Amino acid sequence: MSIKILIYLAFFGVAIQTVAQNTFEFCFESDLRKSSSNAVTAENGDIITFISERDSINFHPSKPVKAYLLKFSPNGDTITKRYSFGDTLFSFINIFSIDKSDYLVIGYAAKEYPESIVSFVMKVDSTLQRIWIKYYVFGGSTHFRFRRVFEMNQNHYVLAGELSETPFQGSHPFFLRMDDQGNLMDSTKYYGDTFLGSDILLSPDSSQFWFISPTGLDPLGWASIAVFDTSFTFISIELMPGGGNLHIPTAMWHQDNKFLVGFKGQRPGVPYQDDEIRIIQVDTGLNLLNQNYFGAPDTTDYPCHFEQTIDFCHPDSIYFAGFKNNKIGVPTPDRVSWIMVGQADSLLQPRFLHYIGGDAYYEAYYIIATRDGGCFVCAGKWSPEKYVYDLVFLKLNNEGLIVGDHPPGIAVKKALVYPNPVTDKIQVETALRNATLDIYNISGVLKSSHDLNGTSTTIDLGCFAPGTYIYTITNNDGQVENGKFIKQ
Repeated sequence: MSIKILIYLAFFGVAIQTVAQNTFEFCFESDLRKSSSNAVTAENGDIITFISERDSINFHPSKPVKAYLLKFSPNGDTITKRYSFGDTLFSFINIFSIDKSDYLVIGYAAKEYPESIVSFVMKVDSTLQRIWIKYYVFGGSTHFRFRRVFEMNQNHYVLAGELSETPFQGSHPFFLRMDDQGNLMDSTKYYGDTFLGSDILLSPDSSQFWFISPTGLDPLGWASIAVFDTSFTFISIELMPGGGNLHIPTAMWHQDNKFLVGFKGQRPGVPYQDDEIRIIQVDTGLNLLNQNYFGAPDTTDYPCHFEQTIDFCHPDSIYFAGFKNNKIGVPTPDRVSWIMVGQADSLLQPRFLHYIGGDAYYEAYYIIATRDGGCFVCAGKWSPEKYVYDLVFLKLNNEGLIVGDHPPGIAVKKALVYPNPVTDKIQVETALRNATLDIYNISGVLKSSHDLNGTSTTIDLGCFAPGTYIYTITNNDGQVENGKFIKQ
């Protein structure tokens, strides 16, 4: 096995709320199948995530072998802590911040995978040293996927998520209550319909847990909210506003008793599959207040695969992430995609949308807002030679950029111009307002100029002679982006 780590650092001198905005890029490469599905931020600006590895390649049977915690300092320096549980196979599946400076790591372990799965919760401090670890057995080959941790009164925590049962018995709402030492107080599984892929909110008065789910008890399979009290007793279920299916939802309280949900949504009025990142704002009466779709018509735009599609530190700066040109199954060696990272205001109107990559096939995993006003993104980068996804971690500033004297190893674009090469028509996607695209031939002669007044513009190049062309994109704020394409 070989492991290769690439680090690109960049430094930005402007302060946001007296905190300097550093940016960096970090790539973790190995021959094994690996994953990372969440990260947390510390008060000093550190970012802590995890990497779990399995003993095979992607799209093949495998079992867990290694797990690490990985801490990034604000300027991109890293500390890696690998854990060992003797001869036990184990994997990390989530991490949460508690008590301001400590963290809960959720995972599962097994002597013989998957016949004897044991779930565990491990508490670590800010130096990643283990404080305690507790194991929980829920029978046979079951294990939990806790999505949220809630700090309750009287020094105890509630972990909420799903308990999965095999073979093919579905995932069901599950609660675990423990004290501050990890000792089990009680746990409950709801024996109702499957709620696979839910996110959970604690109600504003802390009296109820709301499971926001892609499907529920509705016979049509519409998205729903299943309500439980703090004794884990099921109360009711209601349909989410807006209709549809909340595929891969992220839910979080926004402001003034409103909450946001980010998920994969179908662009309205389109008679064919046209997936976008959809964000809705809902009040506690389940009234739809605001919504928006991020992506372009006629393309497949997916939200993040794991825990977080949206996140914010300030309610007027909502970050979101996903990826364009999704491929279900094994990507072909020549397939490319782009990580999409954007920011919207409190009314869900976009400030920017950037396209990162295009040199390989990427899938966005999660995004978190950072304390300096920027964001942190994790994505998988497909390696057809190794048949695995490598992990790419990006720390971006409040404009969604990697900046500094060292060029990043991955392209960050404010506009996407594709396909390249092009035959008859080219597509331009950008969130820049009042922008103009100018196309020049290789000699610098202006051939055409086009206003970009929407998120997606189609330009007919049928009258252009074959050859190489250069383009520039400008707007009233003086933002400029250059590139080139080949007309066949």
